[in-house]
Amino acid sequence: MVILQRIRFIPLLFSLAFLSCDSEPGLPTQSPSDYRLSQLTIQPNPIVFLPEQSVKDTTVQVRFQVRVMDGVAVGPNPTVLVFDPSNDVAVVETLMTPVTGSTDLYEHVMSISTTTISFRSFNVSVYMVDVDVPVSNSISGQVSITGFSTGRPILLFEQTPATVTIPSSGQQSFDLKAKVAHPNGLSVIERVEVAIRGQNGVALNGSPFQLFDDGNLGTNGDVTPGDSLFTRRFVISSSNNPDTYTLKYVAIDRFGAASDTLTATMRFQ
Repeated sequence: MVILQRIRFIPLLFSLAFLSCDSEPGLPTQSPSDYRLSQLTIQPNPIVFLPEQSVKDTTVQVRFQVRVMDGVAVGPNPTVLVFDPSNDVAVVETLMTPVTGSTDLYEHVMSISTTTISFRSFNVSVYMVDVDVPVSNSISGQVSITGFSTGRPILLFEQTPATVTIPSSGQQSFDLKAKVAHPNGLSVIERVEVAIRGQNGVALNGSPFQLFDDGNLGTNGDVTPGDSLFTRRFVISSSNNPDTYTLKYVAIDRFGAASDTLTATMRFQ
């Protein structure tokens, strides 16, 4: 939600809570003790697809290896957790197996089904537990998949109120929306934003403003997450002045390509 005061858009401050290693599903939360994990390797990584590979479904074998150090005795096999941050799902949580011919190296091979135009990442954590009690540190990494682009973002339409009435007292909210598509799918959309300028041609404070497709109705005005309709909620107060605003919407993908710009006009009265 953005509050307007004296013809200025003042964006809310957003606090982002990032999951730490010890708060991911399945990870131990007590203090580690007996063993030290080191040298986590992930191969291949990053996974990069090129246009000459053509658009197709494919499966990639990813090997995780970790070394166990400083154990006072033979302990439990390390556990590898592969977590998909896009949907908060643990896609793999399993014990690693000893590498033949080594006394301290463990591995696990994971199959990832993807496409050559995908843009994805997975968080990886490796740790040791014994009867649900942590007996090592947790070591982390990430698997990244970068496909190739077959196009650029498309803004299908925008929804801008033509007129917003300044309340005689208190505050009143309104939403700005833009519908987005991409040949590679919605997951490659990096951001959707709207630049706003007053009648004097000066950009408003905080412009351009990011729109969201996160289902956060109360803060951002978005009703349904992942439906490709990006929204930003603003608030106008009795202290705002009449003015006419020019709005320019644009979408940008993770490859750096931008959509055509959609322009709209909005009047405060």
